[in-house]
Amino acid sequence: MKAGYLNAESNVLEIGSNVGHFLAYLIPKVRSVLGVDPAQNIAEIANAHGIPTVADFFNKDVAGRLARDRGEVEVIFARHCMAHNRNPYLILDGIAELLSENGVFVLENAYAITTFENNEFDQIYHEHMFYFSLRAVEEMLKRRGFVLHDVLFSSIHGGSICCIAKRAGSNTPIRQSVIRGISREKLLLEQGLAERFANGAMRIQSTLRSEIGDLIAQGKSIYAYGATAKGATLLNCSGMTYHEIPFCADSTHMKQGRFIPKCGVEIVSEEWAFAHPPDVFLLTAWNYRDEIISKVRAAGLHDVQFIVPVPEVEIVIT
Repeated sequence: MKAGYLNAESNVLEIGSNVGHFLAYLIPKVRSVLGVDPAQNIAEIANAHGIPTVADFFNKDVAGRLARDRGEVEVIFARHCMAHNRNPYLILDGIAELLSENGVFVLENAYAITTFENNEFDQIYHEHMFYFSLRAVEEMLKRRGFVLHDVLFSSIHGGSICCIAKRAGSNTPIRQSVIRGISREKLLLEQGLAERFANGAMRIQSTLRSEIGDLIAQGKSIYAYGATAKGATLLNCSGMTYHEIPFCADSTHMKQGRFIPKCGVEIVSEEWAFAHPPDVFLLTAWNYRDEIISKVRAAGLHDVQFIVPVPEVEIVIT
C-alpha cells in the first residue's frame, strides 16, 4: 500500500481472510493481525499456522465484541469478498463499529468497468452478487458515513479496483484518482459500454463454438484448463459439453475426479493431462494465461496450442 496507510504501529483486521496467507505476509510489518472468516475448517487451518482467526460472519455484533476484547483497529481489509455478500451494508456496519477514528478501510474487488471493457462475461456467476464500479462504491460508502479517498487499479482477476476509504469528516481530501476514475466511468457508459459488452459476449460465444467445431473436424483433441467458476459460465454459455471437451486440468486436489456443472466435463489433475496431452487447451482460467502456458511448456509439451477466450478468442501457438 501507499506510504501512510499501513505502518509498524497498525493493528490490522482482514474480513474473509481464508487460511491467512495475506495476514502472514503482513505480520512482520505491523503491530498485530486478525482474520475473520465464516468457514470453521478454514479458520482452524489459519490458527494452526499461527494466524489468529475468528470463525464467524463479520457484522456489527462481531465487530463490537472484537472492539471490546481487543480494541479498535487502524486498517481493515476486505479483499474479493464484499461482492459475494447479499447485504454488504452488514459488513460496513461492522467496519464502522471497529475502525479507529483515523483508520482506513480497504475494499478490493473485480472492477465492473474492466469486466465490460474486456468482454469478461464469464465473471458473472452465482457467487458474485454485485459488480462494483467506483460510483457504486462511492455511494455505498457514503450511506454508512465513509468517504472514498483513493483508488488503485490492478490486473488481478481480469481487472480489479482497490478502494481506500476513511470516515467522513476526517478532513482527508478525495484524491484525483477517484475523481478521474468516476468521470471516465460516466463517459464510457454514455458512449455505449454496456451495449458493446453485450455484443462482445455474444461474439465470443459464437466464435468459440466455431473455432472448437473446426478443430474437432480436423481431428484435434481439446481439454479445458482451470476448473473455475468462470470456466463453468464460459463453457455452458457457449454450449460446450464433455462431447467436445472431455477433460479439464486443474491443480486443486479437491476438484479432481469431479465434474464441471451441467456441461459434464471431468476434472483431472495436471499430471494426468500432461501424461495424456490434448492438441489444444482452452484456457478457462485465462487470468493465469502466462503461468499456465509456461507450466505446459516446462512439462515438455511444445506442440500443444492454446485458446484464450477473453477479451477476444485467440489461438496461441508460442
